[in-house]
Parts: sequence; C-alpha cells; structure tokens
Amino acid sequence: HYAEHKDRPFFGGLVTFITSGPVVAMVWEGKGGSSGINAEYGGIEQNTQQSFATRKMSGSSSSSSGSGPSREKYQALDVTKDGRAIAARGSEIEFKTQGGEIMKTGYQARYKDSQAFTPRKIMLQDAGQSMLFLSPDHRGMIVKYDSEYGKNIGQTALKIADTLDYPIDHLSTPTKFSELLRSPVVQAVGVSGNSLFDMRWDSRTNEELKLTEDQRFVKPTRHFRFTSIATTGNGNVVAGSNDGHVRLFSKKGTDLFGESPVVSPWKRPKTDLSQLADKVTAVDTTRDGEWIVWTTDKYIAVVNTLFRGENGDTFSGFEKSMGKEKPQALICKLSEEDLNLMGITEEEVHLTPATFDQGTYLGDDNILEENIVTSTGPFLIRWKFRHIKIDYRKPRDQPGVRRAEIIKQKEDITNRKFLYDKDEVVTALENDLNFMKLENNEEEEGENEGEEKVNRVLKFNAMTGEDSEDDEDDEDYDPNE
Repeated sequence: HYAEHKDRPFFGGLVTFITSGPVVAMVWEGKGGSSGINAEYGGIEQNTQQSFATRKMSGSSSSSSGSGPSREKYQALDVTKDGRAIAARGSEIEFKTQGGEIMKTGYQARYKDSQAFTPRKIMLQDAGQSMLFLSPDHRGMIVKYDSEYGKNIGQTALKIADTLDYPIDHLSTPTKFSELLRSPVVQAVGVSGNSLFDMRWDSRTNEELKLTEDQRFVKPTRHFRFTSIATTGNGNVVAGSNDGHVRLFSKKGTDLFGESPVVSPWKRPKTDLSQLADKVTAVDTTRDGEWIVWTTDKYIAVVNTLFRGENGDTFSGFEKSMGKEKPQALICKLSEEDLNLMGITEEEVHLTPATFDQGTYLGDDNILEENIVTSTGPFLIRWKFRHIKIDYRKPRDQPGVRRAEIIKQKEDITNRKFLYDKDEVVTALENDLNFMKLENNEEEEGENEGEEKVNRVLKFNAMTGEDSEDDEDDEDYDPNE
C-alpha cells in the first residue's frame, strides 16, 4: 500500500531509510493512534516511538487505510494565473495542470505545532507566491503557506479585544484580481456574523492581528447575519445577508499596497437592493462593478448597478444611492423542463454560489465576462452572460432566452473555479479535478435540435456544451434604455 506515495517528494528518502537496516514485518493491534507524541500513555505507539531515528515504520493505522486511495473529498479550491488548479483533499494539498495528472506534492496543511488540518478555504495571494488557508477548527485563524515549498510561514488569529477572537465566516480579496499582484502583506475583506471587516497582516512580524473600530462595519440587529462578500476592481464591496438584502458599499479609500496605507472607516451602504426575503447565500460582481449576481437556494438574481440621475448623468449604486431608480432583479432558475431532464425535483435543487467567469482581458485594464455558473449535485449550470443582458432590458413578464446549459459530471461537484482569461472552469469532484472548456457556439438551431443536444450533453461527463437558443444582437447595450 505504499504505492500510493511513490510520486511524492519524500518517497525516495523513505525507501532509503526502510532499506538502511534489517526489517521485521509484523502486525500490532491495540490502543495508541499513529503518533508516538500524541499517543495514549502505555499504548503501542507511545512505547515504540520514543526514538524517531530508529522507530518502527507505521504501515497503516486501520485495516482500510492502506487498501486504496484517500477517501477524503476534494473541497477547498483555487487556480493560478498560469492555469493550474490547487485543491485540498483532507489536509493534503494537490496540484493539477490542464490535461495533466494530479500532482501529489506531499504538502500538508499544518499549524505551527505540526498538527494537520483540512482547510475550509484556499486563497492564493502575492501573485501565487503564497496561499492562505482558513482553519476549520479555529474559526478566526488564518494560516499562510509558501506555495513552492509547502511550508507554514505564518499564522494569526483575528481579534477585536485582547481575549476575544473574531471568527471568519467568509474572506475575499480587497479588490478583484488583486491576488495576481505582488504584495507580501496579506490584505482582505471578510464577513464575521453580523459584521464586515477589512484586515492588513504582515506575516513577517509576530504582532497580533487586532481589528480597530474603523476596520469593522457592524449591524447590531438580532438574528441578522451577513452571509457573503465580494469586491470590484476598485475596491467597492457587495455583501449579502440572511434576510434577503444585498448591500453596496463604496470603497474605503485604502492605499492597498502602500507601506503606510490610508484607511477610512466603514460607512453605511450606499444602496440596499432588498427585494426578496430569500436568504442570500453568495454574491459576486463583474470587475467594473456594473453587474451583480446573488445566489439563493433555488435561483440566482442579476442586477445592473448603473442608473441615471436627475441631470442625466450616469452613476453607480456603489457610489450613490439608487433611491427610486433601484432596479428589479432578473431571476434565473431551472425550468420544469430542466428538472425533468436532470431527473430531479425542485426540492432537490440546492444551488452553490453563482460566479462570473474571470473574464477575457481586453487591454487597458478592461475585462469582459461572458458566463455565469452555478451547480447542484453533479450538474454544472451555466448561463451565457450575453443572454442575461438581453433579457434584463425586457419586461419581466416576457419570455427570454435565458435557458440554462446543463452539464452533468460523473460525481457531485464540491467546488469550482474559473481559470483566468479563459472560458474554462475547474470543477472539484469528490475524487477528481476536472478542467472543462465552455464553448460559445452561436449557430442557429431548431427547437428539437436544441433539446436533443441538451439531452446528449446530460448523458455523459461532457467536456464541452452548446446552447440551444438563438442569439440576439447585443451591441451598444445601455441598461437604461
């Protein structure tokens, strides 16, 4: 059962050590666990592992652990600028390249005391030179790892007082795509219960990360909870909550990458897009902040944030209250026909966070997003953003072209992430990482042909898919017309 470790960096040294002297093969049973340090006093492991250099080699800690690959599911996931996926499977950190096999690095997520843990979130930063792990056990702890060497290079716990830890529910970059910039200082915005916060942490120091009042926005309402957060390219913030509200905050005026950042306090949200009472589970925004998508358990909602003031000037809901100009959200959900095709009922639908793609780079710092993707169970659900824009300017009681494209995977999707500058998404399945190209075929097709094609896509683990609806011209789109 050591065959599963043969591609790991430590394997060569392990073989050398095993063959450096006589080997006696035997099976021992009893209490004690697999660690001599943490083992129960008097147990087998504790009695036989006091000397590390000559200790016994532990083959398996259970009758099943050596019989096959790890039973842990892939969970936390992120992607690098050059198109690699990095994912956590239990405490192990693995990479996969496009078209390549999964690379078992031998890295494990560990605290400073060497205890392994399963990250609940991975967030690359400093142009991919390092990565942040959120701890599942210590809700306020952030662990920073060197991406190349797989070593813990810092960890800290957020606090709002000397003895009061500050749990982190969600964490996001301070501006969209700032993770691609070099910055050894960790900067982020996040959610903690009924509050939002921003943080700046230099892991090269041993200082505690204590948040000031200016770094927090608190809504002291009973049973209220923020559920999600996202940022635009210039640092505006959108936050969702459990009461169905989506709030837009203007940027805080932080010099994000300066040595002496200028920080202004959080202010009241400029716009509250409350329209529905359904709990918001996730939010996302285009890089320019012009469009927002939020997710509920059964549907996604899309809003354009631009509006015209009394003098005819165009404003953003992030910078100025939309007031009476607050738009009606466009609701996108699976149709009854979609559910029949998928073989599930509406009660079985539980949508994961809907996100825009990472965009196609157009130059001059401009990004063009073309897809919105969510999932439920093994089904990847994609709406073309172009179709969403067309439907958005129609009266809500008119039928639109916003038919979802549904692609079935071989296992339940536990996480997913778009690659940068590509119409390609990485899905983390229970036992695999899958790279999937999203094709944009604009050929006109008849209704029956379209239905047949969608059925065909659902029958196997498709790597591509095509829409069955006709496109309409979307040139010179103005949300106010």
